[in-house]
Amino acid sequence: MKILTINTHSLIEDNYETKLEIFVDAICRIRPDVIAMQEVNQTKTADIVALGRGFDVRCDNHALRVTKALNESGLNYRYFWHGIKTAYNEYEEGLAIITHLPVRKTDSVLISKKDDASDWRTRYALGIKVGEEWFYSIHTGRYDDTADSFRNQWERFNTHVWEKERVWVMGDFNCDSDSDGYKEVIASGWYDTFCMAKEQDNGVTVRGAIDGWRDGEITDMRIDYIFTNRKVSVKSSKVVFNGINEEKVSDHYGVIVEA
Repeated sequence: MKILTINTHSLIEDNYETKLEIFVDAICRIRPDVIAMQEVNQTKTADIVALGRGFDVRCDNHALRVTKALNESGLNYRYFWHGIKTAYNEYEEGLAIITHLPVRKTDSVLISKKDDASDWRTRYALGIKVGEEWFYSIHTGRYDDTADSFRNQWERFNTHVWEKERVWVMGDFNCDSDSDGYKEVIASGWYDTFCMAKEQDNGVTVRGAIDGWRDGEITDMRIDYIFTNRKVSVKSSKVVFNGINEEKVSDHYGVIVEA
């Protein structure tokens, strides 16, 4: 099974149309089974084309456009999107999961203190069940946010999924692998697929200043992860869309795991 996660930045990216084409072309070649995406947005004023969770789906929704392009290339993928909050005044932003596998159930869980689309701190996790396994896309806040910290958000998510036997959680955790936040994830019983992989690279998913991480802070970080709640055999963990393995399409690089 191939699992990919990426914080897409979506329509906010310069040269969006070109990057969309690059991303779709790579997915057609890589053929991930499950793709978890964060910062998946749409323009607030675009036409509504489908009912959605949180916000209705608009015609320029990034997950919708990726899925359409994949299907036009002869693949059979579906998308699941949860709109969460407004961003940069002109977008509606959320999480998405794209898969070609049959989905038995879907799930979403509020992990922030507040559920307010106008508050940038509002956070959810979005999940799908495939066979007996759950796959979640997540985008947490930072550990040092005193108003609504990573610790509290992770506790809410962990409590929600604790009784599920087979869970993968993928996304932008906003904490480096040397941080207390990362250590708390591991201490709460989760396994980092990067560490379990027989083949791995340096794992770096962010280089240079990006939104949320600016001057004077660490600039080479591993903050995008794929965790699982059980020990599994992981063949490889590789950073993609980093300019080495596929062209860059976002301010984050992606991570693909083969297990």
